[in-house]
Amino acid sequence: EGDFVALLSNTRGDELVQIPFAVDFSGLEGLGEIAEVPFLLKLPYIQGATRIGIRSATTGVESVHSTTAALLRDALSAEPDKAFTHPGANRRHALLNKIVAFEKVWDAGKIEDARQKLESDVCKHIEQWTTRAFSPQSPLELSRAQLVDLCWMEAQRLR
Repeated sequence: EGDFVALLSNTRGDELVQIPFAVDFSGLEGLGEIAEVPFLLKLPYIQGATRIGIRSATTGVESVHSTTAALLRDALSAEPDKAFTHPGANRRHALLNKIVAFEKVWDAGKIEDARQKLESDVCKHIEQWTTRAFSPQSPLELSRAQLVDLCWMEAQRLR
């Protein structure tokens, strides 16, 4: 039991799993009114899940996020500059901006448009702007083939 529930659902909105959790906001007293507080939540990978919803058990307020954007953002953020064609930091930043643009379309409920943006803009540029010469040096880094496969797999899940 907890103060919040993580809801994982598919593209059609069918709920796949509910995971209750609690968040400890102690230590924030005396800071005045705080509208948002970041927290980390580790969730299992659920086949077919494309949406993560976080619902407050007390207020019923829910926020919904794209699993695709989160996965790609995390994967690209973990890559060193040398994983991208020159200039690496600029390429990563541009790709992260493309993911933000994808997420805005997705958040507007335009799933087909979001999928098309993912395929024609994000995946295409991951293919163009990552280098085959890079070999992952840590468990968090992915090879070019893994990054490309992740993007196209996520696009397929939105079909």
